[in-house]
Amino acid sequence: NRASSVTVVQLEPLYPLTVLNNLTLQSGIFDANSLNITIGGNFTVSSGTTYTTGTNATILNGAVAQTFTVDLAAPLSLNMFKIDKPVGTTVTFAGTQKTINVNDNFWLILGNLADNGNTINMAKDVYNSGIHSGTGKIVLNTAAQVQSINGNGIFQNLELNNANAAVAPVSLIANTTINGVLTFSQDKLFNIGIYNLRLNSSASILNAGANRYIQTSGTLGDGGITSVYSSSTAFVFPLGAASTSHAVPAYTPASIGFTGTPTYGSITVNPVGYEHPTTTSNGRSLTYFWRVKSTG
Repeated sequence: NRASSVTVVQLEPLYPLTVLNNLTLQSGIFDANSLNITIGGNFTVSSGTTYTTGTNATILNGAVAQTFTVDLAAPLSLNMFKIDKPVGTTVTFAGTQKTINVNDNFWLILGNLADNGNTINMAKDVYNSGIHSGTGKIVLNTAAQVQSINGNGIFQNLELNNANAAVAPVSLIANTTINGVLTFSQDKLFNIGIYNLRLNSSASILNAGANRYIQTSGTLGDGGITSVYSSSTAFVFPLGAASTSHAVPAYTPASIGFTGTPTYGSITVNPVGYEHPTTTSNGRSLTYFWRVKSTG
């Protein structure tokens, strides 16, 4: 709280800061000087203050619930951001500012992140082995580089807005689950490779089409897209496969629905970019097929 006199509080070089309980920026400027800040309690960035991160990591690691309150007029920019908490404990965003920018990598390890309606923009890679929830969204929105999603975690709402020149600038490097809305905001592909993208019963996909769809690696053992069904409404699997041998159509969606309402169960569709292995006369069949599996 530096309301008068010199208004900057700066960490000395070589000495990162660990706060066992709460950290509150009440007034003035807090300059982390590119040193990591680890907080075990609540973190509050009040209106009129400045949190200067440099190249540091902001780490929330409390053993109990934590609240991250941001009351700034402009979006808060973090460098690296890590939530490393025990299973079942939550970091909840609060405050009047609804946009958080993460300029480097983001990690959600084991714990939960409740976004409280915030938009959390990610400029680099995302590691999520926990649970993201809320009415807001996590957005991959850089144009500077390709991005990856790792960790086998759960997202609520996820938006793909990477404008990099690559055909598929966002890729999975682990299985991933979505409970809310997966939104395509660029004419780009989402490369899930060999991994599985699971869409639980309340999940949906927005803005998919021939120029923006989910691409697998095109092999029989890929994870594909799984949809959990709770109604008879048909679900469109907006997918395509990379070819392993021949030219194949780029966008090959599948649509599966039911005449009655299922109470549980899921269907997985995996497009395969070569001739079906059980054909008896090679070279005389389509060089593309769908592998469809059901559970429950």
